[in-house]
Amino acid sequence: MRSFWSPTECTNRFQNGVGKRGAEARAAWTAKFEEYKKQFPQQARTTEQDAERQLPDGWDKDLPSFAADPKGMATRESSGKTLNVLARSADPAISHGIFFASTFRVFS
Repeated sequence: MRSFWSPTECTNRFQNGVGKRGAEARAAWTAKFEEYKKQFPQQARTTEQDAERQLPDGWDKDLPSFAADPKGMATRESSGKTLNVLARSADPAISHGIFFASTFRVFS
């Protein structure tokens, strides 16, 4: 079995068309982002962390821990407490979209 094949003419046309325009657009974007980094280093770092799917430093420092309790605590309650802490440290665009107040008692 051989891998996907396309005629050389197709590959060349793609590389000289979409491929070339894409490389030029990427270079322009990278140059603009370098300027942005100089003006707004913290915001740029946040953008880079988001793009690399990295959490910000110290994101977990205030997470609660729950002692064993014979009476127990509902999962939705402990989850809500945890999500409230995460919401305070998360980017607003993320925290507003993923936490469900009615289900987890978030922001109560």
